[in-house]
Amino acid sequence: MRALALALLFTAAAPHPTPQTVTVLAAASLARPLKACAADFERAHPGVRVAVSVAATGALVRQVEAGVPADVFVGAALPPVQSLQRQGLLGASRRIARNGLVLAAPRASKRQATSLRALEGPGFARIGVGRPKLVPAGDYAASALTRLGLYAALRPKLVFGQSVTQVLTWIREGDVDAGFVYASDAASAPGEVRVLATVDPSLHPAIVYPAAALTRAVHPALAAAYLAFLRSPAAQAALRRAGFLPP
Repeated sequence: MRALALALLFTAAAPHPTPQTVTVLAAASLARPLKACAADFERAHPGVRVAVSVAATGALVRQVEAGVPADVFVGAALPPVQSLQRQGLLGASRRIARNGLVLAAPRASKRQATSLRALEGPGFARIGVGRPKLVPAGDYAASALTRLGLYAALRPKLVFGQSVTQVLTWIREGDVDAGFVYASDAASAPGEVRVLATVDPSLHPAIVYPAAALTRAVHPALAAAYLAFLRSPAAQAALRRAGFLPP
């Protein structure tokens, strides 16, 4: 009986193992699908937790350069990932999804735009767009407007956001007359946002989402496992439900 009591005492006193956390730095537009499918990865890896930290891709680049502890980086454009790879901060990347760019307005707005040239009209005084070189969606929008010869004329109307999520919030709350967001962003708020026009994909670089492990990943094995998971049926289904296109 004494031996049994001692065994029970030590069992009760034994500390529970601390779960390992795989930290994912992801573009703001990926917040919904990556958080939605985190439980699938955790079920397949008992004792592991997924922490998804989202921000504008440019802000995430600065975090990686500053040495923030993390495991996986998922950007909303290829150049930022290539820049980090040249610095030796990221390993090989794999594309996990694609997206489209749209011009959207508040749902209650009666403004119409069959093309981006409508933005020159008086009905569009404030146009939300991500800040170029910080927010890839802003780079894509600037590319499209430049190719159409509209950027200089529209520059006084542009209101620059710190992330595509901020631009979406402005549209939802009516703080801008229209704004450039991803198709997946517009799909996330159908009751508050109305798509005015789809931006011709030939006007900007392909919108791709490359994922890579940090070369100084806190948990290298988990980082590799998570990268493989992002191409799994479960993760791809979550991305499709959120309005993303397959890689």
